[in-house]
Amino acid sequence: MEIFLKAKHWQIFLFIVGIPILIELLDTIIIIAGKGEEFTFRAVLRFLLIIPFLTFYFWIYSVGYLLNKKIKGKLNTKSGYFGLAVWTSAFSLFFLSIFVFFIWDDWEQLMIENNFTYVIFGVVVFLALATLLTALSFIAKTLVRAERNAEVNSSDFYGEFVMTLFFPIGIWILQPRINKIYAK
Repeated sequence: MEIFLKAKHWQIFLFIVGIPILIELLDTIIIIAGKGEEFTFRAVLRFLLIIPFLTFYFWIYSVGYLLNKKIKGKLNTKSGYFGLAVWTSAFSLFFLSIFVFFIWDDWEQLMIENNFTYVIFGVVVFLALATLLTALSFIAKTLVRAERNAEVNSSDFYGEFVMTLFFPIGIWILQPRINKIYAK
């Protein structure tokens, strides 16, 4: 997983943002060309969206886990809760993706007939977002802690946290700093 710490910002950006844009462009071309009925090719395109999804979560995990391991002494914190947060968020979003992918045609009917679906959907979305925010907070704190080699308060890593939230822009600022820390 060190590959994510050594990668350049533009490489990660292309995997996480470029691939979905390319897939949507191809999907739009297929629809405009009138070949939208060929479900298999469009399904393959949709399935390829797993690449940016996995890249994003492996990037989060490798930055949080490996940078935390690089921090020496008392500043190194246990990352068990971080790992749980990352994988809970990833599996929740993966579950939602599979659910929506296979149920999309019957989605409205399912929601009308069964209000419990709203509850399940809402709980899974909340769980995914809460654990993702926890993981992003951990990597922001770990990044600042590794740079300063000192304990930090939440106000010290607020900017980095915001950059992780606006990932397509923040990666251009955060990844060079991560590369610099990892190169030491």
